[in-house]
Amino acid sequence: MAFEEPSPPLLTTALLITLRETVEASLVIGIVLACLDRLQARQERIFVWMGIVAGALGSLCVAVFARVMLRGFEGEAEALVEGFTMLLAAVLITWMLLWMLWTRTMFHQTIERDVTRHVALKSGVGLFLLSATSVLREGTETVLFLQAALMHAGAGMQVLGGILGIVLALGASYALFCGIRFLSLRRFFAVTSVLLMLFAAGLLAHAVHEFQEIGYLPFFVGITWDIGNVLPDTEGVGALLRAILGYNANPTWGEVMIYVAYVCAVGLLWRQTVRCKKHRLPV
Repeated sequence: MAFEEPSPPLLTTALLITLRETVEASLVIGIVLACLDRLQARQERIFVWMGIVAGALGSLCVAVFARVMLRGFEGEAEALVEGFTMLLAAVLITWMLLWMLWTRTMFHQTIERDVTRHVALKSGVGLFLLSATSVLREGTETVLFLQAALMHAGAGMQVLGGILGIVLALGASYALFCGIRFLSLRRFFAVTSVLLMLFAAGLLAHAVHEFQEIGYLPFFVGITWDIGNVLPDTEGVGALLRAILGYNANPTWGEVMIYVAYVCAVGLLWRQTVRCKKHRLPV
């Protein structure tokens, strides 16, 4: 069920989520603006900025809607809502990570092709929609991931963490586009992808915990270990590990099995995809 005690380590989770999502959105916008400069169509930037504002406002509406819709549940209904929310967030995180891995070599070219087409057609609406949907997509993912983190780790400093993540992401994106070489985009996405993969595994495990509590998954409900006296998951390092990696001081067998199975499956798929891309011959 939902945890009532404040969990300051959630600040770290919120920072990680907003940092990753804001960098992704900033990269799209940065490529669009750079392409407009190259095409000598700087006057079209107004449509891009309008799209950014529209996407941000849309994300804010999604956040308000999510808070209203997910509030007020109790008992079995609360466990079901939390379980399905964390399950959906884990699926979307997995899809996001694999999609970025599959398309990263074509990411830049795809955006530039779309911008070039919109400029050639003098379609300000196209540029507006391109930037608006990019910001809205990342904003919606951020809302869902933060909501799942809130259910998973308890209430905390998610607003402050989110703000810090956005500020850091904007600063890092600006530095990258200014050509500062010590910031490695590849390394950034590799590290954050691993952390988000483990975060998604924790969400899946906690979803299993919720379903087991209300009897929807009456399998493997025995406790594997209980080290709450040594490393509790409600304070200190344990709370930090819970917020980021899904640590549980007394997990059931079902939680452990789904966590390990997810990490192994996604890790193998990731490795296989990287190996295929390295050995793929140019056409």
